[in-house]
Amino acid sequence: MPAPTASLPCSPAAVIGAVGLLWLAGCAEPQPPDPGRVVLRRLNRAEYDNTVRDLFGTSLRPARRFPADDFGLGFDNQAHALSLSPLHLELYDQAADELLDELFAVGDVPAGSWSFEAEGDEVHADNGATFDAVAWILWEPGALTATLWAPRAGDYRITIEAFGAQDGSGAIPMALEVDGVALAHFDVEAEDAPEPHEALIPLEPGRHTLSARLLDEPQQPVGPDRALIVDRIGVTGPLGIPRVPPPGADRVLICTPLPQEEAQCVRRIVEAFGPRAWRRPLATSERDALLRLYGDARAAGAGWTEGVRTVLKALLLSPHFTFLVEPEPIGGRGGPLSGHALASRLSYFIWSSTPDDRLLQLAASGALLDPDVLEAEALRMLGDPRSKALVENLGGQWLSIRRLSEASPDPELFPGFDEGLRASMHDELVAFSEDVLLGSGSILDLITSSETWVDARLAEHYGVPVPEGPGLHPVQIDGRVGWLGRAGLLTATSYPNRTSAARRGKWVLDNLLCDAPPPPPAGVADLEEAEPGPNSPTLRQQLERHRSDPACASCHLTMDAIGFGLEGFDGIGQARTTDSAGRPLDLTGELPGLGRFDGAEQLAALIATDPRFPRCVAEKTLTYALGRAPTEGDEALIDALQLGLTASDHRFSALVAQIVRSRPFRFQGAER
Repeated sequence: MPAPTASLPCSPAAVIGAVGLLWLAGCAEPQPPDPGRVVLRRLNRAEYDNTVRDLFGTSLRPARRFPADDFGLGFDNQAHALSLSPLHLELYDQAADELLDELFAVGDVPAGSWSFEAEGDEVHADNGATFDAVAWILWEPGALTATLWAPRAGDYRITIEAFGAQDGSGAIPMALEVDGVALAHFDVEAEDAPEPHEALIPLEPGRHTLSARLLDEPQQPVGPDRALIVDRIGVTGPLGIPRVPPPGADRVLICTPLPQEEAQCVRRIVEAFGPRAWRRPLATSERDALLRLYGDARAAGAGWTEGVRTVLKALLLSPHFTFLVEPEPIGGRGGPLSGHALASRLSYFIWSSTPDDRLLQLAASGALLDPDVLEAEALRMLGDPRSKALVENLGGQWLSIRRLSEASPDPELFPGFDEGLRASMHDELVAFSEDVLLGSGSILDLITSSETWVDARLAEHYGVPVPEGPGLHPVQIDGRVGWLGRAGLLTATSYPNRTSAARRGKWVLDNLLCDAPPPPPAGVADLEEAEPGPNSPTLRQQLERHRSDPACASCHLTMDAIGFGLEGFDGIGQARTTDSAGRPLDLTGELPGLGRFDGAEQLAALIATDPRFPRCVAEKTLTYALGRAPTEGDEALIDALQLGLTASDHRFSALVAQIVRSRPFRFQGAER
């Protein structure tokens, strides 16, 4: 055993043993590795919304109006990619006003607005209606219908923009139906352009069908020269709903003063809310500056409420709120993070949100600097409902759950795909990844598990018995293993009109093995697709021709082979045994150094044995946790994380524990 003053072994090969992962906890080294440096990082949209949710208890999502966040290394929380624009500053101001209007219950809840255009996919017509590129024409009694999800109970203004082809015989009768019941009637008199026809209708929260119906006229039947023409159905509401303070208001406005106690009350509010908003104690000078803002507002004629609002808005507009600010270690030479900076790193890693009271208390006492305490807090946080943010943001990007929303299968080739199926696919991906990332199982389940979660719609799509009852139900499905058997991923990695062996293979290399092929060389033509038919070349033959170009061969050899193993699923993830021309599929391929496979199950089994997979999981998670790219100095850590993950039966929670104990997570490197 080494002497007490000797350096402990810190090589990756030495970290597994009875003493645990000491290297990861920062064991003694003659020259500790550079922990790397995270530059000042702006909160992304998800983090901003989650932060104000936890500060105010609000359900508002003001960041939905912010510009889309840029990506770096596949994630939208990378410091180098999160720029700040003048538009951000303007929208931060609006967001603060929206939050404070709710806090002080000013005015009415802003009404939502929905527009269902005739040319959109959200409306459908019946009974012989025709579409003329800008509007639906109803030639006989029937309806144009849209579906609205009302967010809350209240009065909604529903507007139908319509006109008529009247053949000189008078107005066209139209009804507004809600859930199949006519609630308003109109005589459509306009002939040349649509005019609005409005009604104020009370709605309960939830799903409603809205229809513009052409009514039957026994005395004046419609025909070739008489019809109802509908351009749009618009909805605004609910209207006139007074604001109420959010559930967390009493944690912000902790006192209501008597006239002679205003100064003391404002000070209490600043001292209570300020450290929560800025995620650290306020300096005396900062506190006093905020109190002067209140005094200046009162001196200018503002009331108590407006004065406090001015102070709270200043807190919300400060860079100490909108950015993750990590104080420079003493001397600028790099060193351990402060307790509060570490609390923020931890909470934005696991919750994508602000530290809770327990974390802030541990930070203030210094206890959080103890790696054992830090690990215990990480495991506690994984068991909190807020950890679903790890699924939504780490899993949503690394595992391409978000990418499903961008898929657009051709409705003529895939008539079974609709928004309901997309939603079911999404819910399955979330449930599956939540079980892997937040459950007690192994990350190998991500590759090899035949268990998944389906609702009635997805069960029909998969051809398995439909479960009883609403929502998701666990099922075992033969022939569909792991993430590569999920219809959502298979849809997201296909083209609108066909599968893509190259896309699917590239996804596996990039996201599961961290061995992404380089971009194609300049001037290389895309794959030339053959016209479908029994005599056309197969996809494998087309790709073989493509690989005949030496510039394409090296990358496509492995990429295409992986994709061929997934060709047993079509462009929306349905199982198949033949291609679009009815020819049997060849699902064979080879992973260099691992062996040959025939189909998705054998492919998944090989990937599960590839040491690149646990290393890739470690690298992706570390990148997300740090908010920066791995450096050369992180390579030994990633090797150690891989070994630790393997030694812990591939439990994701063990990987999280190793990461938060690591030097790069707990330290900040020197500025260069």
